[in-house]
Amino acid sequence: MKREVKKVLACCLILAMFLCNLPVTTITSQAAAKKTTSITLNAKKKSLTVGQTYQLKVKKVKPSKASKSVHGRAVTIK
Repeated sequence: MKREVKKVLACCLILAMFLCNLPVTTITSQAAAKKTTSITLNAKKKSLTVGQTYQLKVKKVKPSKASKSVHGRAVTIK
């Protein structure tokens, strides 16, 4: 009887060791982009006459991992 218990216990331990060594697939998720706190543009001052256009470009964004795209932000100067 003791031999059978030892065999069953040994088999369970071998199975547990085998299962612990199997590769585990990890799920990687993308974190949401950090919220932009500061944007530096390529021009501080720009003089335009009627009919002229000028496209501003983003130079630097804080925090550095924030998105440089500016969606839904339109500025109209009259």
